[in-house]
Amino acid sequence: MKKIFIILWFCLLTTPVFAWNPGTTGSQFLKLGIGSRPVAMGEAYTAVSDDANGLYWNPAGLREVPNFEISATFMTLFYEVSYTAGALVIPTRNRGNFALGVAYLTTKDTRRNELGQEEGNFTNYDLAITGGYAVKLFERLQVGGSCKLIRSKLEEETASTVTFDCGLLSRIHEYIFAGAVIRHLGPGIKFIDKWDRAPTNLRGGIAFKLPMWKHHLILATDLSAHLDVEPTLSFGGEFKFKFPRAMESKISHLSIRMGYKTGYHLGEWSGFSLGVGTETELKGLGQLVIDVVHFSYGFLGSSERASLTIKF
Repeated sequence: MKKIFIILWFCLLTTPVFAWNPGTTGSQFLKLGIGSRPVAMGEAYTAVSDDANGLYWNPAGLREVPNFEISATFMTLFYEVSYTAGALVIPTRNRGNFALGVAYLTTKDTRRNELGQEEGNFTNYDLAITGGYAVKLFERLQVGGSCKLIRSKLEEETASTVTFDCGLLSRIHEYIFAGAVIRHLGPGIKFIDKWDRAPTNLRGGIAFKLPMWKHHLILATDLSAHLDVEPTLSFGGEFKFKFPRAMESKISHLSIRMGYKTGYHLGEWSGFSLGVGTETELKGLGQLVIDVVHFSYGFLGSSERASLTIKF
C-alpha cells in the first residue's frame, strides 16, 4: 500500500515539470468544482471524499457512503453561464458502492455576420454523464473509478468523447486520511478537424478528521497538477457543530467551511471561499443537507453554488 502511494505522489510531483503546456486542453467545464462542500473547502477534497461529491473528486471515496444518497448542485457563473450537476450513490453490503451522475453547462451567445451585425442567438452546452464504482481492497485501502461520456455543442457543431477517473483513499491513522486520483484521462475531443487534449488532472491530498466531543473538525490540503495550468495548492477546513437534542427536530448540525486555492492572481481576495451547511432530520426519510458557498474570483467577481442532498 505504501508503494502505491509513493508512486502516485511521485507522479503528482513530477508531472508539472514536463506536462505543463498552457492552452492545450479542451472540455474546460470539467475543471469547475462540483458540490458546495468541496468548493467551500478550497477544493482540498481528495482525501476528504466521503459523500456523493466523491464521484467527481475521488471516486474511491464513494465507498465511505453508508446509505443511499442523492445530491444536486446549482451554480451561477459569469455572462449568463449556468451549471447544474447531480449524483446518486447506491451502496451494497459486500459488492462495493455504485454511483451515477450528470453535469450540464449551458450558455447563450449571439450570432453575427461579417459586418458584426446580430443575426440571432444560439445555445452552447457541455454534458457529462458519469458512472462510478468503489470497493474496499484492504482494511484501510479503498479504490474507485469512474467513466464520463461527454458531449459538447458549439453553435452548430457537436463533438463527443470519453474520460476516466481512478482514485485511491487510505486511512493511514485513526484520524488521518490520504488520497490520490487521476481525473479526466482520455483521448481528447475533436471539433471539425481540430483535436484538444483532455484536461487530465493529477491530485494528491491529506485530511485530518478530528472528533471534538459531539462536534467534528476537518483540516485538509491538496496538491493538484493539470496539463495546461501551473500546479495549485488547496487548503480547507470544516467545523461541524451538533446542536443540543432539544433543537434536533429543526436543525441537527451546522457546518462552517473556509478554503483557499492558489493560482488566482486577480485581486486581494481571489481564490478564497466561504460556505455553510445545515443538516435537518426528516422523520422516517433520513437527512436533508443544504450547503451554500461563495467563491471569489477577485476583480472578475464571484461565483455562488448551492447544493441539496438527501441521505436515506
